[in-house]
Amino acid sequence: MHSIRRRTKRLLLRLIAAKGHPWQLAAGVSVGIFWGLSPLWGLQMTMAVITATALNVSRIPAAVFVHITNPLTVWLIYPLTWKLGDRVLAPFVGNGVPLESGGPFTLTSLAGLAGGALLRLIVGGCIAGFFVGAAAYPFSYCAARLLRQRIKDTRQARRARRIAAYMAEKSAAQRPAEQSSVQPAETVERRA
Repeated sequence: MHSIRRRTKRLLLRLIAAKGHPWQLAAGVSVGIFWGLSPLWGLQMTMAVITATALNVSRIPAAVFVHITNPLTVWLIYPLTWKLGDRVLAPFVGNGVPLESGGPFTLTSLAGLAGGALLRLIVGGCIAGFFVGAAAYPFSYCAARLLRQRIKDTRQARRARRIAAYMAEKSAAQRPAEQSSVQPAETVERRA
């Protein structure tokens, strides 16, 4: 559990430390979510990095947030994107995936089934990816700004503590030297 927490914290710090302005980080998150909701497993990360590079946004968040679709979430995301694509495409291609009526499954009917399902997944994934990515942008922008400010404040406080410790150490090192130079003068005055 501790290892997972440490890895998550390290990943968050790498995301926040990524170069770019907060809007670039947030746009990278949106690009990653957009491609993460597409049914193109195996190409999602590549497409997200290419899109992020083309749009001049941060590639690290784009590559990380592609993994919104993973073995734990795919069972929820793909049926929802398929249903969304089916509803959008229903006026154009009819409801459901057309099969030859009454005939056995043939290569043509299976190709039609796969093509229709893939088309519905792609259309539903693009629509869902656009809206979910757009909704994630303001949250990730605010998170990037807040976390960067927190990191900046922490660094400034750490630097101030180091400077204060250095000054205290320096003054402590000078005090014995001052005291040793003052003591002979006092002893000289006492003797006189």
